[in-house]
Amino acid sequence: MKNKFCFLLFISLTISVFAQKQGQERIDSLIASIPKALQDTNKVKLLGDISATFWSINPEEGIKYGKQALELAEKLEWKKGMASAYGRIGVNYGALYD
Repeated sequence: MKNKFCFLLFISLTISVFAQKQGQERIDSLIASIPKALQDTNKVKLLGDISATFWSINPEEGIKYGKQALELAEKLEWKKGMASAYGRIGVNYGALYD
């Protein structure tokens, strides 16, 4: 029984570390795309994707990118983008205070 528990714990930790590494690689790739993005709805989506990916790794950074998405969506007067950004910010605040 103890061996099964240790094995399951090892597998769980391995999966967790692997998933976090993949999340960080995705974030790095998305962040590298920011300078090339135009100031349009696609950039709002990009910033929102970064925010959503950060929620499980670093919610404070997720909030920062969510606020950038919100600011640009407001500037563009894009209501769907504003709603999405508020949602991403909320998810990150939820993760921060969980």
